[in-house]
Amino acid sequence: MVMADFYTGGEYLKKNPDWHVDAGPWKAQGILQMIKRNQLQPQSVCEIGCGAGELLRILQQHLASD
Repeated sequence: MVMADFYTGGEYLKKNPDWHVDAGPWKAQGILQMIKRNQLQPQSVCEIGCGAGELLRILQQHLASD
């Protein structure tokens, strides 16, 4: 099996029907801690392969917007 087939053929979705939404909060917590620890003020956030977008949704709630 070609690795791309795992994602495009529906196998990944079958094994992960929630697209890892449940992992969003702990991932966001780690990112927010890194931002705070390094005194960063990101103007934008980009995530590659964000699944359902839960991580981005949580970060949006916690990061200031202009």
